[in-house]
Amino acid sequence: MSTTSRTFNSIDIAKLVASLLVVAIHTGPVTGLGYTLLIDWLARMAVPFFFVVSAFFFFGKDVGTHKLLHYERRMALLYIFWLVVELPMVVERSFTRHPGDIGWDMAIFMRNLVLNSTFRGSWFIMALMIGVAAVFYLSRYLRTWVILLLGLVVYIPITTCTNYYYYFPQQVQQAIDWHLQAFGWLHNSFLPAFIFIALGKLIANHQREIMAWRKLEVNLALVACLAASAIEVLSHDHYFSDLYFLLVPTSAVWLVWILHHEATWHLNYRLLRNLSTIIYFSHFIFDYLLRHCTTLRHLPLYLAVLALSVALCLVMRALSRCKPLAWLRYAY
Repeated sequence: MSTTSRTFNSIDIAKLVASLLVVAIHTGPVTGLGYTLLIDWLARMAVPFFFVVSAFFFFGKDVGTHKLLHYERRMALLYIFWLVVELPMVVERSFTRHPGDIGWDMAIFMRNLVLNSTFRGSWFIMALMIGVAAVFYLSRYLRTWVILLLGLVVYIPITTCTNYYYYFPQQVQQAIDWHLQAFGWLHNSFLPAFIFIALGKLIANHQREIMAWRKLEVNLALVACLAASAIEVLSHDHYFSDLYFLLVPTSAVWLVWILHHEATWHLNYRLLRNLSTIIYFSHFIFDYLLRHCTTLRHLPLYLAVLALSVALCLVMRALSRCKPLAWLRYAY
């Protein structure tokens, strides 16, 4: 099938699955080896996959300054919407949970606006806003492969200092600890996202050639990446499991594999897209509330958070059809 006539329904399904994995990261439905395999290995692929897919669609066609400005505006509105919704949690997290004067708290808040999260999960939006714009402007002067190399130069030290923290001597660990206190969790920022955004652009630019690959080759590549990434995750104890080296090729191969397996089921794909976005952001709220108000943990917590997030999506979609509440669409 030509790239002009095909659909991207399979990506919509994959994004929904990825959002379910993100919920699993924060609710911990399993423990022990199950946690290592589900969360540290499989679920950690979800957010990088979101970055690759977002860049794939942005850089797919008709890329220009007008499109970039429209994209940045849409991301900014998404950020503002969920910031307002989660404002009570933001105030508690940034201004009341720890001692310190208001000036210092504001400084940390502004740092988190760019490098970390103001509300939980917000770093993903900011990483897209900064990363997509950076790749867009760098593309005027550099080839995509060079941009990819720059992303790798950033990704390697951040991953090494977090996932492979325990391999360093104590003095280096102390330096890493100081760096994390001063600059926050850089593994949750636009810096490691840069390489995944560049990968999405690379796939978009070479989509026609990629679709000419045989499915057997793509299937074997995915199996090899999954096996190698599982070995990497299981081979050592990590400090932060958010990043590991084989996330880079695995995220790209996942998208290529999905492009080669187009979904033809008769589903409401717009609903799937809305669900993936609202589940991603709203589950933080329900996770927080249920942990504080109930004794639910692990799988019951996961299922309850997921059910509430899905219900919220359905309610918001229904209400947004009313003209006075059309602004609810900014949530997704």
